[in-house]
Amino acid sequence: MSRRERQRRRRRGHGGIGRVLVMTFILLVCALALGVLGVIGWVVNVADSAPDLSQLKPRDPGQVSEVFASDGSPLGYIQSDILRTVVPDGQIPQVLKNATIAIEDRRFYKHGGIDYQAILPCL
Repeated sequence: MSRRERQRRRRRGHGGIGRVLVMTFILLVCALALGVLGVIGWVVNVADSAPDLSQLKPRDPGQVSEVFASDGSPLGYIQSDILRTVVPDGQIPQVLKNATIAIEDRRFYKHGGIDYQAILPCL
Protein backbone atom coordinates (compact mmCIF):
# COMPACT_ATOMS: atom_id res chain seq x y z
CA MET A 1 0.00 0.00 0.00
CA SER A 2 1.40 3.31 -1.01
CA ARG A 3 1.75 6.38 1.11
CA ARG A 4 -1.03 8.21 -0.75
CA GLU A 5 -3.49 5.40 -0.22
CA ARG A 6 -2.79 5.42 3.52
CA GLN A 7 -3.38 9.17 3.66
CA ARG A 8 -6.68 8.80 1.78
CA ARG A 9 -7.84 6.12 4.20
CA ARG A 10 -6.94 8.30 7.17
CA ARG A 11 -8.88 11.22 5.71
CA ARG A 12 -11.88 9.02 5.04
CA GLY A 13 -11.81 7.65 8.61
CA HIS A 14 -11.65 11.09 10.19
CA GLY A 15 -14.27 12.45 7.82
CA GLY A 16 -16.77 9.71 8.84
CA ILE A 17 -17.37 11.16 12.31
CA GLY A 18 -17.92 14.61 10.87
CA ARG A 19 -20.36 13.25 8.32
CA VAL A 20 -22.33 11.43 11.00
CA LEU A 21 -22.56 14.60 13.09
CA VAL A 22 -23.61 16.68 10.08
CA MET A 23 -26.23 14.12 9.03
CA THR A 24 -27.55 13.89 12.60
CA PHE A 25 -27.84 17.68 12.80
CA ILE A 26 -29.64 17.82 9.45
CA LEU A 27 -32.08 15.08 10.52
CA LEU A 28 -32.79 16.84 13.81
CA VAL A 29 -33.45 20.13 12.02
CA CYS A 30 -35.78 18.36 9.56
CA ALA A 31 -37.65 16.61 12.40
CA LEU A 32 -38.00 19.89 14.26
CA ALA A 33 -39.28 21.63 11.13
CA LEU A 34 -41.84 18.86 10.57
CA GLY A 35 -42.98 19.14 14.20
CA VAL A 36 -43.38 22.91 13.93
CA LEU A 37 -45.32 22.55 10.68
CA GLY A 38 -47.56 19.94 12.30
CA VAL A 39 -48.34 22.23 15.25
CA ILE A 40 -49.04 25.14 12.90
CA GLY A 41 -51.37 22.92 10.85
CA TRP A 42 -53.21 21.81 13.99
CA VAL A 43 -53.67 25.41 15.19
CA VAL A 44 -54.98 26.48 11.77
CA ASN A 45 -57.38 23.51 11.72
CA VAL A 46 -58.73 24.34 15.19
CA ALA A 47 -59.10 28.02 14.26
CA ASP A 48 -61.02 27.10 11.10
CA SER A 49 -63.39 24.78 12.98
CA ALA A 50 -64.18 27.35 15.70
CA PRO A 51 -67.49 29.21 15.40
CA ASP A 52 -67.57 32.85 14.41
CA LEU A 53 -67.65 35.05 17.50
CA SER A 54 -70.33 37.31 16.05
CA GLN A 55 -72.71 34.30 15.78
CA LEU A 56 -72.37 33.28 19.43
CA LYS A 57 -75.20 34.11 21.82
CA PRO A 58 -74.63 35.18 25.43
CA ARG A 59 -75.04 32.40 27.99
CA ASP A 60 -77.94 32.83 30.42
CA PRO A 61 -77.14 30.95 33.64
CA GLY A 62 -80.70 31.29 34.96
CA GLN A 63 -81.54 32.22 38.51
CA VAL A 64 -79.74 31.16 41.67
CA SER A 65 -81.72 29.13 44.17
CA GLU A 66 -82.19 30.81 47.53
CA VAL A 67 -82.49 28.56 50.58
CA PHE A 68 -84.70 29.69 53.47
CA ALA A 69 -84.97 28.54 57.09
CA SER A 70 -88.30 27.46 58.60
CA ASP A 71 -88.84 30.96 59.99
CA GLY A 72 -88.39 32.50 56.52
CA SER A 73 -84.92 33.95 57.05
CA PRO A 74 -82.52 33.43 54.13
CA LEU A 75 -79.77 30.86 54.71
CA GLY A 76 -77.84 31.13 51.45
CA TYR A 77 -77.77 30.59 47.72
CA ILE A 78 -77.15 27.61 45.46
CA GLN A 79 -75.44 28.36 42.13
CA SER A 80 -75.87 25.94 39.22
CA ASP A 81 -75.35 25.86 35.45
CA ILE A 82 -78.87 24.48 34.96
CA LEU A 83 -81.49 27.01 33.88
CA ARG A 84 -84.31 27.46 36.33
CA THR A 85 -87.22 29.78 36.99
CA VAL A 86 -88.97 30.69 40.21
CA VAL A 87 -92.17 28.75 40.89
CA PRO A 88 -94.48 30.04 43.63
CA ASP A 89 -95.15 27.66 46.51
CA GLY A 90 -98.82 27.41 45.56
CA GLN A 91 -97.98 25.98 42.12
CA ILE A 92 -95.97 23.05 43.49
CA PRO A 93 -98.28 20.04 44.02
CA GLN A 94 -98.41 18.64 47.57
CA VAL A 95 -97.61 15.18 46.21
CA LEU A 96 -94.30 16.50 44.83
CA LYS A 97 -93.48 18.16 48.15
CA ASN A 98 -94.22 14.92 50.02
CA ALA A 99 -92.16 12.88 47.56
CA THR A 100 -89.18 15.22 47.94
CA ILE A 101 -89.37 15.05 51.72
CA ALA A 102 -89.72 11.24 51.59
CA ILE A 103 -86.61 10.95 49.46
CA GLU A 104 -84.54 13.40 51.50
CA ASP A 105 -85.68 12.69 55.07
CA ARG A 106 -88.53 10.28 55.92
CA ARG A 107 -88.74 11.42 59.53
CA PHE A 108 -88.76 15.13 58.63
CA TYR A 109 -92.03 15.81 60.44
CA LYS A 110 -91.11 13.64 63.48
CA HIS A 111 -87.92 15.41 64.57
CA GLY A 112 -87.62 19.10 65.27
CA GLY A 113 -85.25 19.88 62.42
CA ILE A 114 -82.25 17.98 63.82
CA ASP A 115 -82.29 14.22 63.35
CA TYR A 116 -80.15 12.87 66.21
CA GLN A 117 -80.93 9.32 65.23
CA ALA A 118 -79.34 9.87 61.81
CA ILE A 119 -76.38 11.82 63.20
CA LEU A 120 -75.34 9.39 65.99
CA PRO A 121 -74.38 6.41 63.77
CA CYS A 122 -71.92 8.70 61.97
CA LEU A 123 -70.08 9.54 65.21
